Amino acid sequence: MAATLYEPPRKPLVSRRFVLVVIVVLTLAGLGASLYRRHPGWLDKAATGFLGLFGYELASIEVMTTPTRADILLDGERKTEIPFHVRRDGAEHRVSAIAPGFETAEITFRADGDKQLFLSLRPARRR
Repeated sequence: MAATLYEPPRKPLVSRRFVLVVIVVLTLAGLGASLYRRHPGWLDKAATGFLGLFGYELASIEVMTTPTRADILLDGERKTEIPFHVRRDGAEHRVSAIAPGFETAEITFRADGDKQLFLSLRPARRR
């Protein structure tokens, strides 16, 4: 009597479910990136609303400078997107504006609500 070898059914290397999940995740990431490029502030608004659910109220801080090309620092940390958000806890913060050829301008504010700050930089003295 001839013996036959039993071979269990082979599993695919990658399951169909895994491939489907990867496709969905990549599609959602692409849509999110596209939306962020068109509307860069939407993520800040969503984060502000989400954190509000947990009792973290945020204050929106808008800074306008003269000249407009000045770099903005919040407590010494450079901010690339304006307006930026800080926790609405009443703490004092320092905003600085720096630009080549100008003196640094600084202002302090209390984080108790939304703010609009105006900083005017003076030309640096020539020596």
